[in-house]
Amino acid sequence: MKKPKSNREGINPVIGVVLMIVVVVIISISVYMWTYKFTEEKQVEAPQEKILLESTEGNTAYIRNLSENDVIIDRIYINSKVDDVNILIPKGEVKKINFNAENGDKIQIVTEKGTKVIFHYIGEGTENVNMMPIADADGPYSVNEGSSIVLDGTGSNDPDGVITSYHWEITNDPTGAASLTNADTATPTFHAPFVSSDTDVEVELTVTDDDSATDTDTTTVTINNVPVCPHLYGWDGERYQFISSMIPNSILKRYESTYYHTADCLKLRDDHYDLILFEAVSEKAWINNVGLRVVDYPEDRKMVVSRSGEIYIVKNPQPVEGIDSYGNDVTSLLKEMDGKYWSSDLSTKDIQKELNDWIILKLPKPETPISEAKLLIAVRDSNLPDLALWSIMHYLLGTPNSEYVIHTLERETDLTSNFDNDFEDVLGIKIQYWNGTEWVTVNTVYPDSQQNPFDRVLQAVSLPLNKYGDNEIRILMTSGMVEIDYIAVDYSENVDINITDLQPVKAVKYSNSTRENVLDKIREIDDSYALLEQGDYIHYTFDTSGLNPIEKGYARSFVAYVGGYYYITGPEVPKNKFYNLFWAENLVKSPDKFLQWLIVRYLHPENYSYRKYYYMDAVAPPFPIEDN
Repeated sequence: MKKPKSNREGINPVIGVVLMIVVVVIISISVYMWTYKFTEEKQVEAPQEKILLESTEGNTAYIRNLSENDVIIDRIYINSKVDDVNILIPKGEVKKINFNAENGDKIQIVTEKGTKVIFHYIGEGTENVNMMPIADADGPYSVNEGSSIVLDGTGSNDPDGVITSYHWEITNDPTGAASLTNADTATPTFHAPFVSSDTDVEVELTVTDDDSATDTDTTTVTINNVPVCPHLYGWDGERYQFISSMIPNSILKRYESTYYHTADCLKLRDDHYDLILFEAVSEKAWINNVGLRVVDYPEDRKMVVSRSGEIYIVKNPQPVEGIDSYGNDVTSLLKEMDGKYWSSDLSTKDIQKELNDWIILKLPKPETPISEAKLLIAVRDSNLPDLALWSIMHYLLGTPNSEYVIHTLERETDLTSNFDNDFEDVLGIKIQYWNGTEWVTVNTVYPDSQQNPFDRVLQAVSLPLNKYGDNEIRILMTSGMVEIDYIAVDYSENVDINITDLQPVKAVKYSNSTRENVLDKIREIDDSYALLEQGDYIHYTFDTSGLNPIEKGYARSFVAYVGGYYYITGPEVPKNKFYNLFWAENLVKSPDKFLQWLIVRYLHPENYSYRKYYYMDAVAPPFPIEDN
């Protein structure tokens, strides 16, 4: 969709759809007056008439407002230098401009909202009016990291001539690594570097017309951070819509798990539901089980599912009050799922003294005494966990050692035990209550990946209210690891729900030009797996013949789940890199020191060379997907 271009909107609506501005230029003893009209699209038309006037003055131009309203002239240039700005010309009045006609001074008048007209002297008694070209950079654009996209400036035009040249330039690049080829054409190619999160880059187009007049337009290219882990898509009635990245924390076989996610985009297709599991990046995923859970519940409520599959039905989530460990009132940040995140203030934190952050939550009083509530939280990781993993796997040890590293971490050793504890401790958000002596953890929430396009995934956990008496709890997290969008509490009573588990009746793996029936490999949790590599996908079909119709007064939601694990392979780092396994092992054994080492690199990635090895290129899905 094209972005609105505010400098093309024409005259302010209060002036009317059709506006007459009379510009009078006096040259020697002659003056020409041009009357300009504006179309309904508020674009300037060619002069409607020319009227010869007489004057004894020279080197003076007049702008006379003959409209029915006051007019504002944004800028007046003489020889491309600003002469005046924000000039109000009341109805019926005149603005006088002094210039040197004999020297060929050129006057450029920029009317309100950016409509531009140039007047310049050619000879006594003659005139030439050039209407400014209009640059159109199109966009905004979107491209995956490590990929390229063609920008399109062919929508640029010159109302009274032709565009003779194009020039594109990157004007604001937070990555410092984006580039353009064929920048002096209407259709250059933008090359996106790897990024740690979605990043906007500004690009400017300058066009020149056959009278050497120029115009510029700016557009934005969003570089998408490509998620790792297999991607799950569901058929929405027209195409496959992205649901989530699955099994995000199952980076080793020892961490194999089943990951659950709502899939409310699903629509029937010939009496069945379709899911596709797609491997976009250069990793290997072993898929063990896949299923679809259909949940019917009262229509005045909402379903929330935890990542481990617990289903919660909520009715009236209430906001909570919050004070963070920096002393800030964060209540307004947590009130809505609006993409405004609370996050650690690492720039002011002394990480040598304290590596945790927390938020003390004050819950509203329930109307009636209850023993258990449901805490709702929308949280994502900050990409610092991914950087930690990549630092160990690729920068410190190097891809040439990845098989050795994986083998080492899969074994039952002191190193892996430490790694397990660190992995769980660093990533988890602990829900705690005060027992009078210390904070006690009653539940743990794990963040959703920031790399998911729909990253504000709502989760729920049980909250035992009988364990504390002041309606105050704490959520504790490792500094810099997570970003929190929303927290609420629901006191509604439990209700009856209907759950139907659907198992796939077909599971076909597509790899290059080959097909494989993998149904027997993914029916249940066992020692049989379907292997996915980059570009592969599995198409699952779920039969609905045994599914009952929705009862009156009930709503229906879906929970998709995938079990398995994956190994990150990624790009190779230089072969001559010195790999220090002993150092890496010590970092794992001393997580605080490792995080202190890591946060500096997280805050200033431009100073560290591992950044180019951070993320992997991705391939596009070979099936129709929702364009978000």
